[in-house]
Amino acid sequence: MVSTGIGTNTIYPDIDLSIHKLAEFGYTHVYFDGTVFGVPEEELVRILQVCAQTGILPFAAHAPGQFLPHNAGGLERTIARHKVTLDKAAMLHCKSVTFHVASVESVRNEETSAFIEQVGKQAFDEMNWHTLRELALHAQSHGMSIAVENLSRDIVGNYCRTVNDLKRIIDGAGQPNVGICIDTGHANISGLKAAEMILEAGDLLIETHFNDNFGWLCPENAVNDLHRPPGVGTVDWLRVMEALDRIAYEGPIIFELAVKGDFHALDDLLRTTYSNWRMITRAWQYVKAGLPELDPI
Repeated sequence: MVSTGIGTNTIYPDIDLSIHKLAEFGYTHVYFDGTVFGVPEEELVRILQVCAQTGILPFAAHAPGQFLPHNAGGLERTIARHKVTLDKAAMLHCKSVTFHVASVESVRNEETSAFIEQVGKQAFDEMNWHTLRELALHAQSHGMSIAVENLSRDIVGNYCRTVNDLKRIIDGAGQPNVGICIDTGHANISGLKAAEMILEAGDLLIETHFNDNFGWLCPENAVNDLHRPPGVGTVDWLRVMEALDRIAYEGPIIFELAVKGDFHALDDLLRTTYSNWRMITRAWQYVKAGLPELDPI
């Protein structure tokens, strides 16, 4: 049975408003966008109080900024910055923090391949593994996990495109509290099936960034990565539901939404996402009860 908990990122400019809107539309959890880490610590305490007052449970957060410095000499400085992010996420009672591994400061994501060639593949691996290892150890001191997210086609040199890529990164870090975040939109842009990726991730799946799009449309990733509600795109959500069921995923379903091109549609975005996901859930329950066995994913 797929988890009934459901949450989204803090999509409104005002974090308090985001939390109140989640409660208004029936959500149970919140995933904090990276902007929350720019506020003072005393403000984080107040945000946590707002969550308690509204009944919204903090679940995870997305780290701001790029994962690596532009040169190896800045590695420890970048790790120290990420550790501050983890400290603040712990103050918000987050269970995990998601990172875009292999993203590099001052380098466009679409141009990371050239950077990897410049520094060398082995050196690039070591930078990512070392950073992830240090962050995992720090997160462990807070009782938190680190989530590595799959990224879109041609982003950061396709370093994090498949589940095998993510497992290789996790193995390189060598820490038990590093897991996987599956972004269905990124999978769809990459021509991959999100359901298959969920099955491949198995018990390493610790967070979801669910959203829909129409796949690869053009070389500009921002155009492809629409972050729309389920059903407003071409992701096969029934198969996604089946995959979650098969691995017995117990976490809340977290959506990562955006309003590219329509900044007046925030309420509609939340309302449609919640309604569509509930309808997909009921459809899956009906299909599951009516069919003795589905074809393999």
